[in-house]
Amino acid sequence: FVLGHPSMDWLPDEVRRREGLIDLPTALRQIHFPDNLDATEVAKKRLQFDELFLYELAHLRSREDLKKLKAPVIVEAIDEVKKFVESLPFDLTGAQRKAAWQIIQDMARSEPMSRLLEGDVGSGKTLVAAMAALNAVASGHQTAILAPTEILAEQHYRTLSRLLDVQAGRCARPGQGDHAGSPVLLTRSHGKDRLDDIANGTVKIIVGTHALLEDKVAFHKLGLVVVDEQHRFGVKQRQAMTTKSGEDIVPHLLSMTATPIPRTLALTLYGDLDISVLDEMPKGRKMIRTKLVRHDGSDAVFEEVRRELDAGRQAFFVCPLIDVSDEIEAKSVIELAESLKKGPLKEYKLAVLHGQMKSEEKQKIMQAFCDGKIDALVSTTVIEVGVDVPNATVMFVEGAERFGLAQLHQLRGRVGRSDLPSFCYLRPSGFVPEATYARLRALVECQNGFELAERDLALRGPGDVYGTVQSGFPGFKLADLFDAPMIARARNSASDLLRKDAGLVEHPEVLARLGEYVRRIHFE
Repeated sequence: FVLGHPSMDWLPDEVRRREGLIDLPTALRQIHFPDNLDATEVAKKRLQFDELFLYELAHLRSREDLKKLKAPVIVEAIDEVKKFVESLPFDLTGAQRKAAWQIIQDMARSEPMSRLLEGDVGSGKTLVAAMAALNAVASGHQTAILAPTEILAEQHYRTLSRLLDVQAGRCARPGQGDHAGSPVLLTRSHGKDRLDDIANGTVKIIVGTHALLEDKVAFHKLGLVVVDEQHRFGVKQRQAMTTKSGEDIVPHLLSMTATPIPRTLALTLYGDLDISVLDEMPKGRKMIRTKLVRHDGSDAVFEEVRRELDAGRQAFFVCPLIDVSDEIEAKSVIELAESLKKGPLKEYKLAVLHGQMKSEEKQKIMQAFCDGKIDALVSTTVIEVGVDVPNATVMFVEGAERFGLAQLHQLRGRVGRSDLPSFCYLRPSGFVPEATYARLRALVECQNGFELAERDLALRGPGDVYGTVQSGFPGFKLADLFDAPMIARARNSASDLLRKDAGLVEHPEVLARLGEYVRRIHFE
């Protein structure tokens, strides 16, 4: 975890003295061969500070570099956005209105917007992104929406199509009804015609995965980039999108995440972004009834599941594994699907979905589920975020103890997306410690993602908090993301150093260490 030669202490003396930290060679020696327990803690504090200081330094420099660039001034299209909002069959929440206005104001400046839209599952982030895209299109600019998976990209395409009154009333399919005002979906399978439409500006809203990052994809007048589940993309990938407008001008950047995290953690992870929070849920959303199921109580649960399916509803079943494992006790997708087909759900139409399938096959299965042709979908966490099937009212998580609370909350959010009563069942694999049951009970007792994050912190304590590893957040080897005082000190020290020496010309050791740090982690 230490870069460079240990004999050279790269941290500036004034920072080390102000923070009361020991020198690096001593810290390395004491962390490996401590004189006593106190010496270990002192060494650990130094190395924790190093990680946080470098992280904050990198993000602050990234933000300053961005400020030097120019972005297109996108005139506020208030009339068009108001007309769109008035056409919706529901009212926006106050949080949605506030976030949309912040974004539209940011886009009207020549300084590139760099904003994070953070909201709980079902809080309406896609609708806010649609308003931002509509604002860009009204000024003659294109919007690119980047999703981490093809399933999520497809979902965004359908949702935006419905919101923008294209293919209304049914799930939209790629290639149908494309025109300048409607979204298009770009995948690796699309040919030259689609690329030409993007390059000449015929289409204005483009949804895709990593395919949008390829060199062959050229934009006509890219004004806004929306990156969904932004922690799953590295900074270099995001930068690849923000250079698509040419060397002299960069598009505005709106990042989104559906993982509610406390503000301290958000400021640490996304120190180079302004933050808008959707902390209200749309009216009419019903609370999802969450149950913790032991294996000896599964029969009654399946009766409840069958009752929902008989009423014409649909169900998700999620497993941590694709196939059978000799090393892990948890059931796999293949095993659970077979047991359901032979047992409690033998009279219903089931399908399997996982990440190793070909893209076309995954899209075909998801479309069939969306169309109601499949009663129950047995899947891995490829359906964790973004998938929106209002008719699905059951989420059954097998091996629930193997998921972080953030992930479980995301999975639960795949149901309860209509005015229908919905249910989430959490079934651990065999015997699990009481502490694990306590963590799962927190999900049963808590519906709010922000509150759940705080509960997880109280249950786990500092360290492995809120399933950050499972959720794809950048990990530290020693630093604690919830150590607010140390985070603040590291950020203040990094900010102070850059204020005095923006180019780190007077601190070549820091510049070299920072370069090695960025190359090593790529912010991924």
